[in-house]
Amino acid sequence: MLLAVFSLSVALLAFAIMYAIIKAKVIPQKELTERLKSLDEGYEGKKIRRTDYNKDEIPGFRERVITPLGHYLGNLITRLAPAAWSAALERKLVTAGKGRVWTAQGYAVFWVIVVLVVIVIAIKYVYGRPDLAPVQLVMVMILFTALGAALPWIMLRIMAQKRQKLITKQLPEVLDLLCVSVQAGLSFDAALRRIVERMKGPLIEECSRMLDDVRMGLPRRQALRMMGERCEVQEVALFVTAIIQAERLGTSLGKTLNNQAINMRERRRQTVKAEAMKAPVKMIFPLVLFIFPSIFVIVLLPALLNMMKNFIK
Repeated sequence: MLLAVFSLSVALLAFAIMYAIIKAKVIPQKELTERLKSLDEGYEGKKIRRTDYNKDEIPGFRERVITPLGHYLGNLITRLAPAAWSAALERKLVTAGKGRVWTAQGYAVFWVIVVLVVIVIAIKYVYGRPDLAPVQLVMVMILFTALGAALPWIMLRIMAQKRQKLITKQLPEVLDLLCVSVQAGLSFDAALRRIVERMKGPLIEECSRMLDDVRMGLPRRQALRMMGERCEVQEVALFVTAIIQAERLGTSLGKTLNNQAINMRERRRQTVKAEAMKAPVKMIFPLVLFIFPSIFVIVLLPALLNMMKNFIK
């Protein structure tokens, strides 16, 4: 009974979404087509001859249907969702480095699709298990729905963490090159531009975007702050703060970069040492689960076999 009610609610939700899409897209398009047709037939009693279109210039099914449908669903979801949810989604996309590739509306549509697919899988699983109690059915549906809702966020978080690790790993090298270039006589922007031209990576992409912002007229301090907010890495925030303070106080930029490079190398060394200290603790579980049982079998099994033979005799 509960499964039937849940299936009916999902079907009603899908019907409501499709009705909203048809009402917003198909019906106005149909009215517009009929109006144009009446104009064609009523203009001086003659039909306007349509221009022959090239087949290559006609948009495909994806451009005509799927893309507008995705945009409409994304705008609908973001309007219905809380503003904090949309802002957090946009911030996560930027942190993961997908701010220019994916939009919040597009990822919201992907999130809804994942939830619906997981719900369908859950319904199929429940229909194959008639022995489950009603409470178990409800728990299974809630568990699958929560998993489907959390899966896109987990994927986005993993991508953001991976990118942040790459930024942290690349920052000391970039600081060393910046320090050498500035001490050689280049300005900060020129040195950073040369590094951007010769290197690749997530930190280089953020530096390139910062230079583009400065080129478009944004103050360098604000561009640096925006870069630190996009990265959400503590080391980058410290670097940005040091550069802004050096520019504001008028201190030597080369000396500031040298100090920052030394500090970043020391922090990197401490991080590596901390990871090395955690290695013995992480090795305990593989030892207990895989290596110790094998050792016990190799050492104790012959003795157990001998004892069994002696008892049989």
